[in-house]
Amino acid sequence: MKRRVLLAAVVLIAACTPGSAATATPAASPTAQAPTAVPPSPTRSAPATADPTTAATEVLAAPPLATLSGGGIGAQPGELGSVIWNGLTSDTPWVVPPSGPAVSAGTPLAVVTGGVAPDRWAASWAPVSGNQAGQPRSGGSGKGGGPIRLTAPATAGTWGLRIEAWFGPYNAATWYWRVEVSS
Repeated sequence: MKRRVLLAAVVLIAACTPGSAATATPAASPTAQAPTAVPPSPTRSAPATADPTTAATEVLAAPPLATLSGGGIGAQPGELGSVIWNGLTSDTPWVVPPSGPAVSAGTPLAVVTGGVAPDRWAASWAPVSGNQAGQPRSGGSGKGGGPIRLTAPATAGTWGLRIEAWFGPYNAATWYWRVEVSS
């Protein structure tokens, strides 16, 4: 029992460390072991197809890297937040990165999740004051397919973008960006 409590405490501390994007993999036995970092790129269990977007039902070892682009900005990697992946759960409050790209109000944007299309997704925008996100507003939602398509807020200011994506019945991840919107 002590070992399980110790393992749970280690995983909880690792998940709550500020700025940490690494996740832990559960130990194979009930002995206490330090969590191991998961690689940032997906490891596929099945051979890749000619299609650049892999089916979300394919087993991934870790959440894919998500990048935001559009409006003249290059691919900006997102900050990984809450994760439910292969039996591991990590809950993170809204993350506000220290800096982010600048776009014009109403600019079409796209988020690509490492070439692996999610089964479904939801986007939220929240105004940012200092390093705190305000009340989130819906930024759209969708199912599968290619890149996640959304639009920058119509109001100028500093905004936080949250993308929640579900990959199959048991895996989900959330990514965050800070976006400076000009009029």
